Amino acid sequence: MSLFYFRASFMGAICLFSLALSPSAQAFDCDPDEKVSRPNWMSTFGQNTDAQMIYGFAQTKPQRRQSLSDITQLLKNNAMADLALNIQSNVSSNISTELSLDGDEKNERTTIQSAAQSSLSIGALSDTRNFVDTSRCMVFTRVSLQRKDVPYVLAISKLRQFETALTSETISLEELAQLPDLLQDLALASETAATATQQQFEAAQSDLRRLSDTVRDREIALKSAQLETRVNTPRQKRDLLESLLALLDAKGPALSSEDEALKQKAQSLLSSLENIVGSNLTAVSWSPLSPSLQAALGGFFSERTQKYWMPDKNPETTQNAQNLAEAAQRYELKSALFIDVTTLQKRQFGIAEVDITLELNYFTPRDGISVKRDKLTGRAIGRNLNDKIISDKIIAILDGKL
Repeated sequence: MSLFYFRASFMGAICLFSLALSPSAQAFDCDPDEKVSRPNWMSTFGQNTDAQMIYGFAQTKPQRRQSLSDITQLLKNNAMADLALNIQSNVSSNISTELSLDGDEKNERTTIQSAAQSSLSIGALSDTRNFVDTSRCMVFTRVSLQRKDVPYVLAISKLRQFETALTSETISLEELAQLPDLLQDLALASETAATATQQQFEAAQSDLRRLSDTVRDREIALKSAQLETRVNTPRQKRDLLESLLALLDAKGPALSSEDEALKQKAQSLLSSLENIVGSNLTAVSWSPLSPSLQAALGGFFSERTQKYWMPDKNPETTQNAQNLAEAAQRYELKSALFIDVTTLQKRQFGIAEVDITLELNYFTPRDGISVKRDKLTGRAIGRNLNDKIISDKIIAILDGKL
């Protein structure tokens, strides 16, 4: 049974008269000739003007030989439904009159479904009164709740709804984020509640901490799963990583080996993002080249990470200016450089020559407008000309410019 059901307390006398019933009898019998004294609370039956209490009322004329226990339980539920409606008229909330009665005899409560599908659990009843009038063949019930407990009842009902949602596999991060506000509302409501309710709130602290720990673990699981998706922008992923690390840090020394591995992964990913997103780096890529030339250019710019950034360190995915611009926009960079590399091979007098042309196209990623275009040329010469020699020449040309 959930912690957040109120335990019913019977603080008033329960006036169950068993007139016309033997100790072993199970059915209710009327006796018109029986003289029955009406209890004092019956003088205000049906009224709800008390400044301290909210009441719920119910009455019925039992069928002959009907079980008295069945009668009183039915009346108790009906009275609590009436109490729920009276609470509705005494609090500023959007509660409808659709009632769901659980008929729980041990824990006196009923449920109100609201327009937002939240529920109101009414418990901690201050007093439950029953009066069996055998002379009139009627049974009356009154249940009551202290008005000062109403905010707490509403707050704990919302928390119970949250607990129910927590068991769902489809609960979202947005829904999990509601817990701090729910706990704050509950704490504030407890400050003005009755003493018994305040004591109950204090006794529930360890269970509330366990609930918070459970929610934190669910958040960690959901956020770590999001790391595997590519739908987030780099900034969103950075914020996600920062939030995930904060959750892991909150666990303190209770980190499992899986948590430690996740933490290391998150720290590594974060370090690769926080120095790039929105920075003054220039995104850089180039036209398709042979693997050796590709590696040479990659090595050249890897040594210049203070100024340049290669998308995912894999320029093959951005082999044209448009793709480079899209990558730079995702990382909120203001400048990009696309290098168009062309080579022309020829042989003269047995000597191989390769004319190299490097077109450096600087542009703003957001609108693709060219800011500057440089054209660099050079030549690689040799009898046994290979990619290594050509790569060294390209690097020498770039080094002199960049």
